[in-house]
Amino acid sequence: MCPQIARGSVDERKRRYPVAMDKPGRVILLNGPSSSGKSSIGRAMLPLLEEPWFFVPVNAISGLRSTVHRLQLDDAGVRAMLARTRRGYHRTVAALASAGNDVIMDYPLSEPWRWADWSCWTGTT
Repeated sequence: MCPQIARGSVDERKRRYPVAMDKPGRVILLNGPSSSGKSSIGRAMLPLLEEPWFFVPVNAISGLRSTVHRLQLDDAGVRAMLARTRRGYHRTVAALASAGNDVIMDYPLSEPWRWADWSCWTGTT
């Protein structure tokens, strides 16, 4: 289920969160399989765009997680950690865009729940 903050029209969200934005940012989604060039395309786009954009590749978010820890995760633990990371990525991009920032994201929508979660947070269909 989508949290209440993600629901409603842009006007409704502006009323609830007046300092958040004049208008929502735009999001460019570069979708494709792993190692297909999404990140290279995203980086190459930045100097071509007239206005400033964020480039937020999913690997940048994954790279923020510690790789040294004491808990040894089993396969189910790794899957759960990756699902939390992916949901966090969706919310990071949505938060930047909801504050009026333009964002390029590279991300494989390889599992149906990823699109459903992304749609929930951005109001896209």
